[in-house]
Amino acid sequence: MLQDSAYWEDGPVTSYRAGHSYSDDWGSAAPGNASATTRLGNVILPDIRPDSGSAPRHLDAYSPFDDITGTLTLRRGDTVVGTGPILDQQPFTVPAGPARYTLTSSFQRDVPWSTLGTKADASWTFRSGHVAGDTAATLPLWDIRFRGAFDFLDQAPAGRPFPLTVAPDLQPGAPRAAITAIGARASFDDGKTWHPLTLRPGAPGTWTTTVTPPPGTAFVSLSANLTDSAGNSTRQTVIRAYQVASPAR
Repeated sequence: MLQDSAYWEDGPVTSYRAGHSYSDDWGSAAPGNASATTRLGNVILPDIRPDSGSAPRHLDAYSPFDDITGTLTLRRGDTVVGTGPILDQQPFTVPAGPARYTLTSSFQRDVPWSTLGTKADASWTFRSGHVAGDTAATLPLWDIRFRGAFDFLDQAPAGRPFPLTVAPDLQPGAPRAAITAIGARASFDDGKTWHPLTLRPGAPGTWTTTVTPPPGTAFVSLSANLTDSAGNSTRQTVIRAYQVASPAR
């Protein structure tokens, strides 16, 4: 369930040694969907953050402002298990037997303090069955994070190609299967038209691409999808994922 705290990190505690320097990013572009959904017994506990930054394992949150709206829906096959507001993510009670589920979220915001992440949609398909014991199991909901050398205003420079890293992310403890397909697209008109991006293998578990907005572009929207060898899949879209800086005069 969404909380009032601003940011936190999911998974094992990070240890830091005295006398060493460390750096970490919070709330950095490009914003996107992040998930830490779990199951305990016959209850699926959604935890979807549609405005998280690009760093892995980070789950950025926000207070429940009136100008943020959206819905969260769980389906078992083609049957709707339940739906509700994304700012009040209630548990879903499901049958014990293994089944394929699809969790979808839609998110819209119009706030005075940000021009980014005005709309985000995501869909996760995964298989799940009864989880015995007292410990919740993390479900295999992939997130696809975009990272780049944005400036302190989360802007990319105008007038030249901009490299991005495409980094699929699973929360610690989720069962991991090999990624068998991945794709990405960019839009320069708030999602009206989309252009496929060429992905190239990067560091292990990541891909790289380059986005070249046409002259006059103010914002870049991003969409990505993947499938793994266990049949889990995700599709995520963020409108106004980052801003393009005004050309220097």
